[in-house]
Amino acid sequence: EIKRSDFILQTKLPVRPKPEWEKSFEQSWNHIEPLGYIDLLSFWCVSKDDQVELSLADGKDSIMATALEWKKQGKVKHIGFSTHGSA
Repeated sequence: EIKRSDFILQTKLPVRPKPEWEKSFEQSWNHIEPLGYIDLLSFWCVSKDDQVELSLADGKDSIMATALEWKKQGKVKHIGFSTHGSA
């Protein structure tokens, strides 16, 4: 039997304006919720300057603030980033 503690669950969301970003999360969460939580929520494909700025923007209306709120609610354990740019 596979237990929830036997694996790490990651989901990635493309960096978008907050309303679209929240919609993408909710679509994923509807499938994931029975598992209890997401181990790693990644801001997906943060490769351009505008994507970095949107990802790291401050303020209560930012997508980072939203991700931190999901973390506070226990839906997300860790927040990360992925990129497809060169080093």
